[in-house]
Amino acid sequence: MFGCDRPFVRVLRSAGISIFTVHLATPFSHFTLDYSDMDDPVIQQLQAYGACDVADALLRLGDQSGGFIPGLTQRSPLEGKGKLLGRAYTVKWQRYETGSKERKKNYKGHYIDLVPPGSVLFSAEPEGGLSQAVLGGLMGLTLAKNAVQGAVVYGRIRDLSELRATGLPIFSSGVGICASNEVAYPSDVDVPIILKTAYGVTIEVRPGDMIIGDENGVAVIPQAKERQVLELLPKLVEQDERVRRAIEGGETAGQAFKLRTV
Repeated sequence: MFGCDRPFVRVLRSAGISIFTVHLATPFSHFTLDYSDMDDPVIQQLQAYGACDVADALLRLGDQSGGFIPGLTQRSPLEGKGKLLGRAYTVKWQRYETGSKERKKNYKGHYIDLVPPGSVLFSAEPEGGLSQAVLGGLMGLTLAKNAVQGAVVYGRIRDLSELRATGLPIFSSGVGICASNEVAYPSDVDVPIILKTAYGVTIEVRPGDMIIGDENGVAVIPQAKERQVLELLPKLVEQDERVRRAIEGGETAGQAFKLRTV
């Protein structure tokens, strides 16, 4: 299910090489993120839950969006059943200025090589959208080679068969056939991203926020709400189980829903 089960990761482990203890200094000098998917207790606890469970918890906590990022579809694996769980490593795309191909970046090298093992690539196209793709097969291969958990692309992707061959859970808001290198470029990494969706919902994704995705959709958990979400999740799931048993036992939905106390 997760990147840590891929064969090349097991090979590295057998050689005594640890790849899941990455501490990455970000452009925000006041904190350091740990993208380890093996030791992060939040990830360990969230493995028992799905995106709908997380949305229910965030709604109870007053987040009217439920953390839901609308407009995304799971493109990989092909059957749409791969669960995605990890901390966001954000990439922001920018259009070239008219008549110029100058790249104003906050990093060196190729952005795809900077995505840490154990993290989730969260890539966002420029505001207004692109008809071109911002993630393709070669980028997906690099993510898999580097033990990244998967990707969420608020924009288009391409080379679906190649991306699916990686086995990574990948979500996007669209699919295309053209590369984006002639019209846009990844300008910033590890920065907050604000998404103004077509549904009138504004979502913020910050570096290190928890991303959870499955066949139902993708949700983001702000780091500041992780503890509250984890405390609430088992109560909500147990409550729904009581309601389910009541309905199966013959009660009406109206009667069963009165069992909800959280």
